[in-house]
Amino acid sequence: MRLQFEILVLLWTAIAAAVVKAKNTTTSDRTYPTRSDIKTWVDPATPHDRHTYTSSRGRHWDLVMSDEFNVANRSFRPGDDHIWTSLEKPDGVNGALELYSHNMTSTSAMRTAPATFSSSPWTK
Repeated sequence: MRLQFEILVLLWTAIAAAVVKAKNTTTSDRTYPTRSDIKTWVDPATPHDRHTYTSSRGRHWDLVMSDEFNVANRSFRPGDDHIWTSLEKPDGVNGALELYSHNMTSTSAMRTAPATFSSSPWTK
């Protein structure tokens, strides 16, 4: 019985050490393949100095998703964008008269300014 307890403690110690090591390693040297027709999750236009972040406790965090919205006239209808999907539904909360619609979302981009979201009133 004592041998089983010592084996269990040894196994738990090994697992705890592996978890601590995994938490302290960064993934900046790793790349993950994407499925067919799925684009990357980090926008190529994201500045490279923003791909990693050092926390106040000294931990290094890697950027896993970004979108600079720097392409004009992007469509967010289902299936058009690889990350975002616009909704087509009434709000319905507290008797609101609002409506979420595909034609109310798009992007506009200029060379001198960052891209912005444009919206239009649903009454148009």
